[in-house]
Amino acid sequence: MSVNNMKELLAYSAAKKAERAAEWNAERLQDGYCRGLNHNEYMRMKSSGKTVFMKGKDFSHRQRWNYTN
Repeated sequence: MSVNNMKELLAYSAAKKAERAAEWNAERLQDGYCRGLNHNEYMRMKSSGKTVFMKGKDFSHRQRWNYTN
């Protein structure tokens, strides 16, 4: 980019802005706009909550020492 004066700079920036807008609009036409989930989509999502059972201490705290009982 070689700009010699302010008019060229303004024309260049306006052209780049229009180019970015056209690219963005083309993506929106292809993919659509981002939106939130509706109720059915939200209810289909699985998320694990806090678990109650022991997770990491099963073997070493119970089964490993069973031979001594």
